[in-house]
Amino acid sequence: MKNFIRKAARQGVKEALFLIHDKKALLVFVILPAMWLILYFGMFSRGLMTELPFGIVNPDQSALTEEIESRITAIPSLKTFHYPDTTSALKAARAGDILGFMAFDAQFTKRFGTAQTQPIELYFDRNLYPASVTLELDIKAAIIDFVYDIWEGVAQTAGTSGAQARDAARLITVNNVTIGNIAFNYLTYLIGTLVAGILQLLCALAVVTSIVREKLTGNWQAWLAESGVAAGVAGKIVFYAGLYLIFAFLFIIYVAGYQGFVHVTTPVFLWIATYALFFIVLGCAAFAATFVIIRVTPVFAWVGVVVYCAPIYPFTGFSFPAESMDVTARVFGQCLPLTHFIRAQGSLWFLGETGGLYSSAIVALVTFAIVFIAIGTLAFKAFDLEHRL
Repeated sequence: MKNFIRKAARQGVKEALFLIHDKKALLVFVILPAMWLILYFGMFSRGLMTELPFGIVNPDQSALTEEIESRITAIPSLKTFHYPDTTSALKAARAGDILGFMAFDAQFTKRFGTAQTQPIELYFDRNLYPASVTLELDIKAAIIDFVYDIWEGVAQTAGTSGAQARDAARLITVNNVTIGNIAFNYLTYLIGTLVAGILQLLCALAVVTSIVREKLTGNWQAWLAESGVAAGVAGKIVFYAGLYLIFAFLFIIYVAGYQGFVHVTTPVFLWIATYALFFIVLGCAAFAATFVIIRVTPVFAWVGVVVYCAPIYPFTGFSFPAESMDVTARVFGQCLPLTHFIRAQGSLWFLGETGGLYSSAIVALVTFAIVFIAIGTLAFKAFDLEHRL
């Protein structure tokens, strides 16, 4: 065991030295990933949507509609633009200048409170679903508050006190509920999955590249003689898992420490350890993919890893529940380590829970590692025997 650890450690040191001295590898596996992660955080900023372009069509131009307008323009998520008619607003929406608009009838105030009362029409571009939902929730909430105030005034006119009028207005709308978080934060929703997805792909590609490099540079037999496949591959996997664990650690420190987006009972150390296990699993997957595919051509090893790791977000259940998927898609999603990591991370991050869901996800990740190691070992033996013959 000591000899194995020594050989694996030596291999890890060699990988570190190679990364330091090879500028291209340093650029691809360290500098560019860091830049992408910084850009992701910059893109989401505070995670709240602000200044979304929204149109207003108000041919009525009365005190009532102006008051409603003032409520709408005060919403932080909106940046309003005025249009003379619905046709102009529709044209702007189709051109992508605005994400939606609201339109008053030309006789809105005159008909308000009568049998001919006209509704306020709302139009939203559902192609950008998160933005349109944010707009819809914010605008409806503002309009509901305005209606509250009107009913309050009506109740006061009828002779009730201010407090009684306020209670009466709220009582009337007790069942008027908007389902959804109006201040939804996309930083916590998306960034955790995007970071994990990018780092898993990088870790797997780095391990594949490192193994294939031994083959392409003619160093194959010397590498096997010095380290052996078990210690050699283990050293590479542990090194790159440790490298990307640094990125994961910085991410956790940012969201859990600086931003404070974490459940009070979340064991942060366990969260970091879960990331470490996840990267090791991906390294094992890269080991298996390399020796299964390298017999065709080394280039296919990279392709196999990219196909397995890259286009998988929709199947992980983070944006669309797995329970609502077709059986085939659901089974495929369960075959992805990222699916189980997202569940484990969510259990720790948002629930502070280390039982049930978290434990089952960890068992799944460990199972993946064992299966990948077994496949990789069998594939290596076949590959090694083929080249010895």
